[in-house]
Order: sequence, then C-alpha cells, then structure tokens
Amino acid sequence: VVLQKNILFSGSIVDNLRWGNTDATMDEIREAADYAQADGFVTSFTDGYNMDLGQGGTNVSGGQKQRLCIARALLKKPKILILDDSTSAVDTATEARIRQAFATTLKDTTKIMIAQRISSVMDADKIVVMDEGTIVGLGNHEELLASCEAYQEIYDRIVACFETEKLYLKSDLIIEDLVKIVFSNKLYISRAISQITGRNFCQFVNYYRIMHSIETFRKNPELKVTELANLSGFNSLVSFS
Repeated sequence: VVLQKNILFSGSIVDNLRWGNTDATMDEIREAADYAQADGFVTSFTDGYNMDLGQGGTNVSGGQKQRLCIARALLKKPKILILDDSTSAVDTATEARIRQAFATTLKDTTKIMIAQRISSVMDADKIVVMDEGTIVGLGNHEELLASCEAYQEIYDRIVACFETEKLYLKSDLIIEDLVKIVFSNKLYISRAISQITGRNFCQFVNYYRIMHSIETFRKNPELKVTELANLSGFNSLVSFS
C-alpha cells in the first residue's frame, strides 16, 4: 500500500528504499526508482542515494517523498498494489510517466488506485465513481463518459481548464474573448487571472485587486492580457519569480 502521506524514516535514501526489499541490489533499487520517476532527482543530489533524508523525509518535497514511497513499494514486487491518492503531490506529466511504467512493467500486478484526478484512473480497466460514500458510477472511462453524470462533470471541467490554459499563454489574447471562454466553462475569474500570467495569484493578490481587474475589463473590453495586468496593479507580480 502506498498512501498519500506515507512515511520515510531517518537514514539514507537507499536505506529507506530497502525497507521494501532488504536484499535489493543497487541495480534493482535504481530500476524501481526509475519506474517511480525518482531516479532523476535522487542522482541530482550531491550524495545521491546515500543522502540522509532526516526524520520523516524533511529534505525532500512532498512529490519527491511520494515517488520514493512508490519505488519502495515496487521493490516488494507485489501481486496487488494499492495506491491511495499516492501521486497527489506529483505534477500530471510525471504522474503520466509513472502510469506508463506501471502499464509496461507491472502487467501481472493488480493495481487498485484511489484518486481524485480523472487522469490518474482513466486508463483503468474498471473505475468506481463515489459521491459522499455512495457509488454513482461503474465502468471504464468511455462507459462512464456516456453514463455517469458526476464523472462527466469532472471530466468536462478538466478539459475546459486544459483548453483555456492553452489560450491564456497567448499574451495577445483579447480579454473579452478570454472571459467569454471562462464563463462558458463555468470557471472562476480568479482561476482565469491566475492562469493568464502562469502564476497563482490567489497566493499574492487580495480580493479587491481581482475585483478591480474585472471592473477594468468591463470598462475596457478590448484590453489585452498584459495591458489588463498592468492597469490592475499586477505589473509587479507578472514578473514575479
């Protein structure tokens, strides 16, 4: 079982991974870490697999910790692998590579995945959709898109976010067109503003600045993205790094 908040112990990375298999060779450890998309960041550390993690793995990020825990589980060569939201802190591209590794290297392992992201489970043979403890859908991805309203709503929101995010990256996009897309997909304006600049403005900008940007747009519907950011007092944050 790999949990969302799994445990790493004091000691080196290699010592932690050998909790999965005390007899694992270094080649087996690196192979498991590679499948879990962990080998790349581990080898970037000065001490590599010998780096001390500190109590609870304080020296690595949440996503890195999750990938190390997945690698540790893989070293057990389990017949059944349960992943309880165990890639929640991992970006979607890395998660996709982990799923691909599972598909090609764990063909004889039964994998049970508990997740909130559709992308985590959409390739599963069978998906169970639950809403407040009640099963509201059962089937594969295509079947649920055709039959389960709750699954459809989640999927539609994700698709809308991906499509609008592609447009937000274009600095010359007319704000009026942008807002039409946002409201047609029932997205929050704060999320739209965040994605316009590629920054999470919810962490830096208070409610009044967001409202000011909306009012600015209403008065100037032909403004472009960069112009709106400047007029709304976001210019200093647009270049934030």
